Amino acid sequence: MLALEDVRVVFNKGTITEAVALRGVSLQVNKGDFVTVIGSNGAGKTTMIETISGTVPLDSGRISFMGRDVSRQPDYERACCIGRVFQNPLAGTSPLMSIEENLALAALRGQRRSLRLAVRAKRRREFRDALGELGIGLENRLTDPVALLSGGQRQCLTLLMATIRKPDLLLLDEHTAALDPKNQELVMSITDRTIADHGLAALMVTHNMSHALDHGNRTVMMHAGTIVASFGPEEKNTLTPQCLVEKFHEVRGAELDDRVLLC
Repeated sequence: MLALEDVRVVFNKGTITEAVALRGVSLQVNKGDFVTVIGSNGAGKTTMIETISGTVPLDSGRISFMGRDVSRQPDYERACCIGRVFQNPLAGTSPLMSIEENLALAALRGQRRSLRLAVRAKRRREFRDALGELGIGLENRLTDPVALLSGGQRQCLTLLMATIRKPDLLLLDEHTAALDPKNQELVMSITDRTIADHGLAALMVTHNMSHALDHGNRTVMMHAGTIVASFGPEEKNTLTPQCLVEKFHEVRGAELDDRVLLC
C-alpha cells in the first residue's frame, strides 16, 4: 500500500543550519499493517510522517501510495486517502466551530466544496451515531464548540474526523503524548477499535515503548534519520520495553538517554 524508497529530507539546505532529517529511509506498509515507530528525539519520526502526508517535500527518493508515485503530490491531494492525528490536541480541529461543523468539514475532505448547508438532518444523525460509538457522550453535544472539550475528548474527535471518510492509511503522530494516562488508554482503545473496524493500514509514532509493543503488528526503530531495526509480529511479541532500549544500544552503539524512550 505504501512504499518509501531511499527517501532523503534536508532542512535549510545550503545554509550553516543545514540538517539532514531523513537519510535514505526505505519502508513498506502493507494493507492491514499497523506499524508503530519509536526512536530518540530528533530521529526523524515526525518528518517521515509529514513526508508521507505531503506537508514536507522530499529532496530525493520516492514515495508510492496505492501503486502511484505521490512523491511530488501536494498534501491536499493526498488528504482524501490519508488521515492524520497530531500530537497536540489543539491541532486538527477548529475550536470556535461546533463539533458537528468540524465533522462536516472532515466529511468533505478531498471533495469539491460549494455554498450549501454543511449539516443537514441526515448527516447530523450520521454524526450522532458515529460519536455514540466512541462511548464518551459527545453524541449529545453536537452544537457545543470544540474549545469546550477536554484534551482526551478532542483527540477522540480528531481521530473520528481523520477516519470519517475511511482513508486507506491513518497517520498517528504521538497522538497520546499530551494526555494524562487515563485519557491515553481511552484514546488508544478507540484507536485500536477504529483501525480494526475500518480495516485501515496505520503508522503510529510514539515515545511510549509499552504502546509500541502492545499495539500493532510491526515495530520499527529510528535514529538519526534512518531506520535501524524492524520487528515483525513474532519477535515483537517476545520483546519488553527494556529489551528495546538494549537493542537500540546494540544496533547503534549509541549513548542514549533512556528518558527519551518512555516506558
